[in-house]
Amino acid sequence: MDRGGMAHNPVKLQDKFYLFKLSAVNRNPEAQLFGLMRNQLAQQAKQQKVHCQIDKIAQN
Repeated sequence: MDRGGMAHNPVKLQDKFYLFKLSAVNRNPEAQLFGLMRNQLAQQAKQQKVHCQIDKIAQN
């Protein structure tokens, strides 16, 4: 979305609908591109799921 652009679809949060408009763009010059981080983030999400399952099994 470009600056000044609005979300095409409303977002429902707690039984209310919201439209979002991008008023400013601030970027961290040290942040890596999402495409470069995608695999790492996916791996972290998988590890979190595994740990949650292990915790559930350990509690039973």
